[in-house]
Amino acid sequence: MPEEHRKSIQQAINETLVADVHLRFETAPEVISGIELTAGGKKLAWSITNYLASLEAEVGELLHVDEKTQVDSESQSDTSRAAASNA
Repeated sequence: MPEEHRKSIQQAINETLVADVHLRFETAPEVISGIELTAGGKKLAWSITNYLASLEAEVGELLHVDEKTQVDSESQSDTSRAAASNA
């Protein structure tokens, strides 16, 4: 990460926390285009890999909900047709 980005992050953290916080920057090859902030046993992280996994899960959930809605709709149509033919 370029030095100017490190300084910007350092400044933002110091202003947000209203403290002079010492940051240590490390490069982790397993974190693809991302950033992690670890402090006090807590971690805040974002990366392309995590984003794509989250997106995949959300799309899968939407497809599952849409599939369920379609099955429910077809069941209701079948029930309505059966009731109409019995009348």
